[in-house]
Amino acid sequence: MKKEIKITLAFLLFLSASNIFSQSGWIRQSPVPYQFSGYSIKLLNNNTGFCVGQMGNIIKTTNGGINWNSVNSNTTKILRYICFINSTTGFATGDSSIIIKTTNAGNDWFISYASNSKASVHSIYFINQNTGFAYRDTCNFLLKTTNAGENWFSVSTDLMRGSYLQSLYFFNENTGFYFGGNIFKTTNGGINWFLKDVSPYEVRCLYFFDQNTGIASGYLGNILKTTDSGESWIFQSQILCTVNGINFLDSLNGYLLGAGGCYIYKTTDKGNNWTVLQNSAGYGNYTSFDFPDINTGYILDAQTKIIKTTNAGLNWYYISSGTRKPLYSIHFLNQNLGLAVGEEDIVKTNNGGNIWLPFNYSNGGIFQSIHLYDTNSIVAIEWNTIQKSTNGGLNWIVKENYGSLYKASFYNDYCYFISQTHYIAKSTNQGDSWALINTNIYPTSIFFINESTGFSVAGIDYNNFYKTTNYGENWTPIFTGQYGSEVTDLFFTDSLNGHAVLYDKILKTSNGGFYWSYTTPGGGTLYFLNKNTGYVTNGYNVLKTTNQGINWITQFTSSKQGLNNIYFLDTLIGYVVGNGGEIFKTTNGGNVWVSSQGEKIPDKNYIYQNYPNPFNPVTNIKYQIQKTGLVTLKIYAITGREIKTLVNEVKNPGSYIISFNGSEFASGVYFYRIQADDFVQIKKMILIK
Repeated sequence: MKKEIKITLAFLLFLSASNIFSQSGWIRQSPVPYQFSGYSIKLLNNNTGFCVGQMGNIIKTTNGGINWNSVNSNTTKILRYICFINSTTGFATGDSSIIIKTTNAGNDWFISYASNSKASVHSIYFINQNTGFAYRDTCNFLLKTTNAGENWFSVSTDLMRGSYLQSLYFFNENTGFYFGGNIFKTTNGGINWFLKDVSPYEVRCLYFFDQNTGIASGYLGNILKTTDSGESWIFQSQILCTVNGINFLDSLNGYLLGAGGCYIYKTTDKGNNWTVLQNSAGYGNYTSFDFPDINTGYILDAQTKIIKTTNAGLNWYYISSGTRKPLYSIHFLNQNLGLAVGEEDIVKTNNGGNIWLPFNYSNGGIFQSIHLYDTNSIVAIEWNTIQKSTNGGLNWIVKENYGSLYKASFYNDYCYFISQTHYIAKSTNQGDSWALINTNIYPTSIFFINESTGFSVAGIDYNNFYKTTNYGENWTPIFTGQYGSEVTDLFFTDSLNGHAVLYDKILKTSNGGFYWSYTTPGGGTLYFLNKNTGYVTNGYNVLKTTNQGINWITQFTSSKQGLNNIYFLDTLIGYVVGNGGEIFKTTNGGNVWVSSQGEKIPDKNYIYQNYPNPFNPVTNIKYQIQKTGLVTLKIYAITGREIKTLVNEVKNPGSYIISFNGSEFASGVYFYRIQADDFVQIKKMILIK
């Protein structure tokens, strides 16, 4: 049965008679910039720059990328391109034909042009302070302004589309180009366009040194040249990867942006020869770059990792931190060295989490757990494989391929993993070799208090508790529960005291698991410092107990994506990771202060990452609605087939949480899609059984 909760003032009062939320000592460490997926970057100088991206997000730096702050764009549409015509006036373009403008160096933005069309404005080009052109795809409109964007009018409605998203380049008010696959030229201000065929080549970017000489590049790295103002193009050379961008700083020095995380190329002779910058590859899927001067450059990738050079591209380094992909596990060796893993990404810190840097990890996969034995020896469990690194995470070796691995327990040199079947994988030598144990109980959670003694949960509804005292070889039933939902995590502080967490309750035992009592609410994952003090992830927050789980206090983390795993180094220092690459840290045990919180109408439509994620079989989806209207929330298989409708009704403004039970579906990747009026958002979730 589907159950939905509207988060209202009455609901908050139910949680606390005094209508309070506990705010906490949890500080966001990653990702930086936060909650941002970017498409375009632009630097005004060495210090001041902007990135634009999804949900109308604009971030700005004034110190060379060390810090990034959000700027109000006055739109929630995806922004795909940003440019400035001087130090104060700039434009950003995006979906739904949106063009926004700033006149105070990006501090404030207002709508310059918008329509009801679903077309996107992918490119804008100004030839002087007043005159500019913009291209709307789908409708194939060329827009023009002669008063610095105060008004826009159509000058052409019959543009031919190329193979890729179109971009613009103009010499003056009459002569210009748009390109994307082929190249088209106008000599009458865009009223008429003529094809300048470059087949079999496909062009994605173009630059002119003067009105006669220019270069173009694109698919497969073919570089073309013209000396007759774009009337004809000849093949000049080829580099090793597809090119997504050209940036020249003067008549001699320029750069090519390789697609898909490929290299950056540099020329010092007007594009006649190109040199690969060997240290520029592998950082990510590059989407945009910009050079404010000959030595300083910035590159933005699809996950909004930002890298920077200050020596003309010889060396590159991260000025952003973390990943935007979900993180499912975190572990620290000491107060400085830690690793977090998740969906295809591994991030590492050497300074207690102040900076999280992604590894150049190419094996892919979904990591469920990570453990550091020392600075070199690391074991990680991926969805299908057990992997080990002996050089601090730089390289990984697949030790075993057991399939559907999803829970782990570590003690000294011993480690135990649960597979989707009734087997447990066991190692006694830090993951160098493994053996399978047939348990016959199909465990879903496991925890060892020493090398030989451990506990697990299995059976119908995954509520039955078992114990082993012989290194996992045999498992004895100790308690049968009837709790109505699955135990998602298990934690024991000694042979007597332990806790288990379910979606809607937290269980407690003080006699070695032979009897369990429970309290509410529930959560996702557990970590206990001792039998009295422990923590549990609870959706977007952390719960803490100091009396053996009798009472739990909510510690607010400001998470917007949902939390997946928690780890503490000692009684004060702890970390929690979640979806969207979120990492939070506390240095005071998450001690709280209290403030009042009333009901607030959301300022925009939004759907959050489900929690827990991955899940089995129940997960929660939170969404918020800005105004009254019809809302639909549907689940889709990876093939695109609709499999479930969770919401299809008129909703009032507010925040809602709805549960999705995937018990009738197979393990795999699923998508959930919300629509409210013209707002549409899609997110991914993973069901593991």
